[in-house]
Amino acid sequence: MQNKLCIVLFFISFFTFAKNTHIENQYNTLTNLFTGDYSSQVSVKEAKKDKNNLGVGAAAGLGELIVLNGKYYVADAQGNAKVMKPNDGISYLTATHFNTNQALEFQINKPMTLQQIQELILKKYHLKNSLYASKIIGEFQYVHARNEDRVFHKVPLNQWLKNHQHEFSLTDTKATIVSFYTPLSMTNLKGISVQPLHNHFITPEMKMGHVLSAKLLSGHVYVQKLSDVKVYNPKNGNLSKNIDQKEVAQLETSSN
Repeated sequence: MQNKLCIVLFFISFFTFAKNTHIENQYNTLTNLFTGDYSSQVSVKEAKKDKNNLGVGAAAGLGELIVLNGKYYVADAQGNAKVMKPNDGISYLTATHFNTNQALEFQINKPMTLQQIQELILKKYHLKNSLYASKIIGEFQYVHARNEDRVFHKVPLNQWLKNHQHEFSLTDTKATIVSFYTPLSMTNLKGISVQPLHNHFITPEMKMGHVLSAKLLSGHVYVQKLSDVKVYNPKNGNLSKNIDQKEVAQLETSSN
């Protein structure tokens, strides 16, 4: 990406899982997205050059985005996914290079909500104050999610979603949920990353969206600790971190 300004916010050395730590790439800031800048910050082709094969975010002009196994997908307002083209733009992306073979792994054989699984990850691997990316692959009793209409003019995100958000639920479905966890204790990432959790999903039938809640019946969980964050600043240079965390939380959970 030409003329991209990259800053490394911090580097934390972990003596635990030393061989299982990777870089998180953050393209654009949450504050800039919330102000209504949905312009392209990076193309699919450029993001792939940075070796990102797992991620969540939004396409240029909005549209929920997921990166899984190196493929980039975007959803329409009804939750129908399509593969993005190399030159398609991305307005916001949290991504990493995820090595499933080296990831921490455990199996779930009883019903658990997404929140319960994520609490288990924090406790099991002592990650409360650490960054991580995860994949949950399995059979879900339900997935409740949202998508939104595309928008190509500047309007604050919360205002746009009031009238252009579409919630839906899938039941008894196979799916993969991709999650990125950023602890609230990392105040230097406020206004940059979604805190604490950002969850998207996709099914084999190409239904996808931003996860508001879900319940797993059985499946596998893969966790990769992240040790380093690179932030690619907005092209318009808006570096403000002023953001209402309550507003972020409201957008990350169901209105029901």
